[in-house]
Amino acid sequence: MSFRAAAVLTLAAASLFAEAEAASLTGNASFGPLSIELVDLDPTDGIAPSIDFSATNYTAAYTGAMIDFIPDYSEQFSETGRWQPSSVQLSANGVTGTANIASSGTAAGTTATAGATLNSPTSSGGFTFLADLGYVGFTLSARTRAVFTSAASLETTGSLAVPGEDLDVLAFVDLSLYRVVEGAWLGVGQDRIETFQFTSISRSLTATFENSGATDQTGIMRGISYVGGGYTAPVPEPAPAGLLLAGLTVMAAVARCRRPSH
Repeated sequence: MSFRAAAVLTLAAASLFAEAEAASLTGNASFGPLSIELVDLDPTDGIAPSIDFSATNYTAAYTGAMIDFIPDYSEQFSETGRWQPSSVQLSANGVTGTANIASSGTAAGTTATAGATLNSPTSSGGFTFLADLGYVGFTLSARTRAVFTSAASLETTGSLAVPGEDLDVLAFVDLSLYRVVEGAWLGVGQDRIETFQFTSISRSLTATFENSGATDQTGIMRGISYVGGGYTAPVPEPAPAGLLLAGLTVMAAVARCRRPSH
């Protein structure tokens, strides 16, 4: 066998390793649309049930993205006001994702979504995408119950290509309510879906804030969608290892063929 033929065989064999299916991960989290139902606890008191979101906005709504794969780091964040739209998009190191808040100025119908896809990573690292409505203050009328409801869904998938690599995922959608009492925040309701596995979950989230007193009460609402993932590369990397193995195999065959006959 000639050295030229050996080189061709070496490259062909190595391509079988280098072109192997790459690891992949996809995650999506969705919150919304949000709706609020007001229930009059005392129809005889003459107080019309109402909720007012002009109270203090304790934190801004924001969308954010972070991709951190050795040796590169990328991030993007966008802050916005209460019930205002916000969006970020980020792509780097085999990761592409978006985080988005869609709203038209009121709580009703607001959505928060986050999603990302990881394909063909070449080094270890991780990513985070989130859409956070922020800690939104509100005032609820006396003797009124507010029922916050949101559709929620999670979908995560992943596949590994070679031994030694690993994938991790965390995704959640959360609806939380707090009562403000003398400056302290007291949790009064939370509903959440969460996964550390590759799965699909879909259901409604519901949390209730009840004001049975004779005066208005201040509360805080938060809704968030989050997707995060991590990839651990095998050691050694599969393509260089395959190339070395293929090269040694073929060159050994060439050496055997070039031995003088006796």
